Amino acid sequence: MHHVDEHRRLILVADDNAEIREYFRSVLTEAGYGVLQAADGELAALLARTYRPDLVLMDVAMPIMDGLRAMELLRLDPRTEHLPVIAVSGYGLVGAAMRRAGFQAVLSKPVLAAELLSAVRCWIELAPGATLSRAVADLRSEGVDP
Repeated sequence: MHHVDEHRRLILVADDNAEIREYFRSVLTEAGYGVLQAADGELAALLARTYRPDLVLMDVAMPIMDGLRAMELLRLDPRTEHLPVIAVSGYGLVGAAMRRAGFQAVLSKPVLAAELLSAVRCWIELAPGATLSRAVADLRSEGVDP
C-alpha cells in the first residue's frame, strides 16, 4: 500500500530500472516531495488515476506497458488528461516528437540531480507559462550547470 502525505507535492516516478527509481526518490524526497514509484507503464497509469500526483516522470521504454501507451491512457482519462508528464529516456528522443505524444518535456538519461529538480520545480511550482529552458537558464545564472 502506498502512503501519501497530503501536504507535500506528489511525484510519480515510473521507470523499470530500480536504481533509477531509487535515485529519483532520494533526490526528490530530500527536496521535500512525496514520491510514488512504478516499474511499468500499467502500474504508472493506475497510480496516476488513483493518487493524482502533481507530476509524473515517465520512462519511455518499460515492460508490460511502455511509457507512450501509458501516456495515451492518461490523456484519455478525464482525471489525468491535464496531468503534467515528463518523458525520461536514455534513447535521445526528440523533444518535439515527445511533445506531440503529450509529454510536457523530455529529460535524457543520465539525469543529474540539479536537472531533475529544475524540471520538477518548473512544472509544479513555478508560475504558469514557465518553461524547462527558462528554469535551466535560471539555474545557470545561479552558477549551477544542470
